[in-house]
Amino acid sequence: MSPSSRVLPLVLALFFSLPCFGQHHERQINYPDRYRLNLPKDWNRRKLIAAITDILPQTIDQLKNRDFCTSGKAAYYVQLKMDSLFVTNVQTTPPVEIGSIPHYTFSFNYSFHAVLFVSDSLNKPVSMVQLISGEETMSYSKQFSMQPQNAVYSNMPIYDSTGRVIGSRLVEEAGAVNTYVPQISPFSTLTEDFLLNICEKKIFEIRRMLKKINSD
Repeated sequence: MSPSSRVLPLVLALFFSLPCFGQHHERQINYPDRYRLNLPKDWNRRKLIAAITDILPQTIDQLKNRDFCTSGKAAYYVQLKMDSLFVTNVQTTPPVEIGSIPHYTFSFNYSFHAVLFVSDSLNKPVSMVQLISGEETMSYSKQFSMQPQNAVYSNMPIYDSTGRVIGSRLVEEAGAVNTYVPQISPFSTLTEDFLLNICEKKIFEIRRMLKKINSD
C-alpha cells in the first residue's frame, strides 16, 4: 500500500490525563450549586476559562445560571474528551530545488473527535458540547529544506614552476545533490499541544458565533 493511501488509526479515548485538581490532598469543599472544570492544565488561562464558562451555560441546560469551580465537590463536572484520531494521505514530495537548496513538502490529512463532556456528581453522562466532529477532515502541510549532499570531489595535483608535483587540492567534479526523501511521522506533528490548540480555537469560534446569534 502506498504512503499516499495509507490510513494510520489511533484511538485516543481520554487522550489526556484529566485529573481532578489536587484530588489526593485537597479539602473537599462541597459546591452543590456549581459545576467543576476538570480541564488540561495548559488551559488554566483567564481568557480561555472565560470563553468556556460563557459557552457552557448557554448550551447545557443543567449548567444555566450556575457558577463554576476548579476544586471540591460540585453538582456537575466538565472535562475535555478526545478520541478517534485518524491520519490519511501521508506524503513527502521529492526534492525541488529553490535556488541551490532542495525543498520538500510534508503533508497529510487528519480528523479527530473532541467534546466538552458534562457528567453529574455520580459520574453519569449528562450532555456535551462538540468542539471537533470526527467527520471533519483537516489538512496539514509544511515545507522544509535540507542541505545538498553527495558532492563528488577528486584530488588535483599542484605543480611548481618546474612542473614538479608539490601537493594536491580537492576539486569538485559533480555538484551536491539530494534525492533522499525523508520519512516523517505525522504523529510528530499531532502532539498534545497541537490538538489542544485546535480545540482552543474552536472554543473561541463557538463563543463568537453565540455572541452573533444573541446580538441579532
